[in-house]
Amino acid sequence: MAKAKSSKSGGSIQPARIPRGANDKINHAIIGLGSMGQGHVKYVLDDPQAQLVGVCDVMQSRVAETLEKVGKDCRGYRDFRDMLNNESIDIVHVVTPPHWHALQNIYALNAGCDVWAEKPMTRTISEGAQIAAAVKRNSRVFRLNTWFRMHSPFYGLGT
Repeated sequence: MAKAKSSKSGGSIQPARIPRGANDKINHAIIGLGSMGQGHVKYVLDDPQAQLVGVCDVMQSRVAETLEKVGKDCRGYRDFRDMLNNESIDIVHVVTPPHWHALQNIYALNAGCDVWAEKPMTRTISEGAQIAAAVKRNSRVFRLNTWFRMHSPFYGLGT
């Protein structure tokens, strides 16, 4: 994805996103394949506009089980940095234990990916400020997960 270009005054003169065609898919990757990570896998697989290109977990058994479900177009990793450095990813889902969130979110943002993060966002205010700075510096989108908005009966309500 392209990053916004700035004018001398610091304002954006081009969009941060390149418009996609109607048939283009959004490339997703997931870090963390425990029970919550499997929910993210299902969400991506159920979305006709999404393609799962990478999954990562420190437990090889979780990677192997997930790859059996998702098929040949997805690659598995045990180190999130390898996945972020080797795949063409539009959005990364960070679904790991909270003590990893700041490091993985910032790494993904610096790699040029948008991030869909699980709660809690961070453990400290300082970590939150570092994520906010990475979002701004890299012109990326950061979404903190609120699952209830993705499930019936809430999905149709709108907010």
